[in-house]
Parts: sequence; structure tokens; C-alpha cells
Amino acid sequence: MNAVRLLHVPTDQRLKPRKTRLKTVMLVARVLAGDRDDLCRVRNISEGGMCIVTLAPLRVAQQIRIEFKNGMTIEPTVKWVGKEEAGLQFNEPIEIEQLLAAPNASAGIPLARIPRGPRLSAQCPVALRRQGHIGSGTLENISQGGAQLRSAVHVEIDDMLQIIVPGLGSIKATVRRVSGTSAGLTFCDKLGFSELATWLAGEERFSAYQKPPSP
Repeated sequence: MNAVRLLHVPTDQRLKPRKTRLKTVMLVARVLAGDRDDLCRVRNISEGGMCIVTLAPLRVAQQIRIEFKNGMTIEPTVKWVGKEEAGLQFNEPIEIEQLLAAPNASAGIPLARIPRGPRLSAQCPVALRRQGHIGSGTLENISQGGAQLRSAVHVEIDDMLQIIVPGLGSIKATVRRVSGTSAGLTFCDKLGFSELATWLAGEERFSAYQKPPSP
């Protein structure tokens, strides 16, 4: 009977943990592809790629950009596209912990300028109510927690507004910033990921660009 030889492994190597190959996360980020931006959720990530959930119209072999709210960005290539999800491949291995780290100045972006959540572009006519008065404006960008609104209606910081967004309905918000006719809003109730992602994929998002119907 042949004897089985045991391979001697140094103690320090036997106790050394394996490097994490796949990390499951539920991180919301901004995806830029071509001339548009959309919302995405990172489902899992490894050193070589990741899987995202998104309604963005991606195609295989397309190079895109992912922006995280901590200021980090990557530019992966789309390897496969499924129903409301896509697989991305990195051009070179990445440090997972660094990519998922909390916001810090090491990303080259001052902490004060790092957004709380991805802001997505829009051009959507809205109605707004302030102190019982009705007006109109244009939604210029939106996130799960707030938006930027341009309107001739006079508003002040800490004003409570009610804005009616086609496709999203009535949203209560507080004015946090005012610059000329532009106002930065914080929503009283955060929008759900699926709710906002579906709206971004619809026609209402850029409806301000549509020409009015002919009489």
C-alpha cells in the first residue's frame, strides 16, 4: 500500500485568511452611460467586477462610469445585460474596501461637496404650493432625498413646499439652499429606490424638452 505524503504548510500560512473574492452589498450609486445618467444599486462586487441593478439602457461592451457617494469613481465595461441588471468588468483589479469606504478627503473631493446620494439630471415641469399660493417650476435634478428646483416663485431657506411631479405625485420638501431662481430641496420622506429608478426611465423625466401640441 502506497503511503500518503502529507504536505507541510507553515503555521503562518495555514492561519492566513483567504482574500475576499465576492462581497455582497446594497449600495446606491450613479451610472453614466453615453449622454444620460441613471440610478443603480450595486448588488455584489469583487476585485474584478460587480453586478448592478438598474433600469439604465446598457449594452454589452459599453464602457460606463459609476460614481459612488463617497467621491470614488470607476469606469468598467459591461460584460452582460439581464432583466434590470448588468454585469460589469473592471479594467484592472480594485481595492474593494477603499471603493466602499465612508466619504473622506482622500478621494480628492472636499467633504462638504460630497452629496448624500446620487443626483440625477432632469428637466420636468412641476407645480408647487408655498404658503397657500400655487406656482410652477422645473425640476432640474433629483435624488432619493432631495432635488433642485428652478422657479420664479419666491422661496426662502426653511420654507416648506409641496411639489407635484408628474409620475411621482405630491412631495413635501424643505428649502435648504436658494440661489437666484434656483432652490435646493430636501424631501420630508425619502423616495424609494425602485420608485425613483422607474421614474427616471420614464418619459416625464425630460418632458420639459417636449414641444407643446399644436392647436
